[in-house]
Amino acid sequence: MRLLSVLISLFLVLGLSTSALSQTEGLYKRALKYYATGKFKEAAQALKEYVEKKPSPEAYYLLGYSLYKTGRHDEARKYFEQVYLIDPKFAPSKIDFSVIKK
Repeated sequence: MRLLSVLISLFLVLGLSTSALSQTEGLYKRALKYYATGKFKEAAQALKEYVEKKPSPEAYYLLGYSLYKTGRHDEARKYFEQVYLIDPKFAPSKIDFSVIKK
């Protein structure tokens, strides 16, 4: 009986983790769509939420650039710095926009 309880708990935790991951990836796709269509204010909002859940150099770069495009240069600089702390060899060409076509 105890084993069954542990297995059920594990299943629930894994299910919630998968759901949260799916929501996070949906948030990233939405941010990419905003960015690709020049909606930088909306992109910045979505990317800020995304990097709180899953920091990545790509998201930090896009967030920095979105903020830059909206005239928030000092704030943008902080996010650009985060990019290269995570991945010193980062290049914008690493950003995969093909995920928004799926």
